[in-house]
Order: sequence, then structure tokens, then C-alpha cells
Amino acid sequence: MQQHIFPFVSELDELQNSSPLSPSSHCSSVQERLATYGSEALDTTEHLGLILGSQKQADALLKHFGSLTVLARASVDELLPLISRSKALRLVSSLRMGAVALREERLGADGLLARRWECPDRGALKSD
Repeated sequence: MQQHIFPFVSELDELQNSSPLSPSSHCSSVQERLATYGSEALDTTEHLGLILGSQKQADALLKHFGSLTVLARASVDELLPLISRSKALRLVSSLRMGAVALREERLGADGLLARRWECPDRGALKSD
């Protein structure tokens, strides 16, 4: 058996090779990997597949838009030819929440930069 730097990789290989995956069980195995190993164990397409409930639609969206960055800028109307309205709303909302979390992490949720971001017309806020 091949040895891996990270122990979870060999466990993941063992889990994946223990039984062949049918298309209907793919989502369950993705959910299990997420629950067991965390979000780092999933790729972009698998995360999108969980949000949409369809790996096939996730693959199609990434192929159509070319990248997650471009997909994240898509409006609900731009997604409608490819997925249902409810899935488009869910996806746009999910991607927006990811962008908000990243912005907060970069700015510091309770720091001066975060307060300036929320109140751009007030100018620089003094920190005492």
C-alpha cells in the first residue's frame, strides 16, 4: 500500500476503494468525506454538487462558466438556463456568503478596517 504524508489520505483511499460508487451513492460519499475529513477533502465541483444536490449540474456550471471566480459573479438570471430558480437562488446566496466571510476574515470583523468598510461615508474612525 502506498504511504501518504497525511494519514487521512490513505484512509480516504481505503474508503473510496472499498466499494465501487454508483452515481446515486456519490453524494453520500462526498457528504461522508466532508463530515469525516472537513471541507479541505472536497474539490470545488464536489462543494458545488452538495449545494445544488447534483454533481452533474455542478460539472456543467463549471464547464459553462470556466471557473468558480466567473461563476461567483453570475446572476440568478444568468444561471436560469442551466439550473432551476431555487437552485440558482441557493447558489448565488451560498457564493455571496463565502465572499462575505472572506472579506470579514481579511479585514478583521472587529477591527478598524471592518468598521470603515461598513461606514465608508464617515471617513477614518479613530481607535482609542
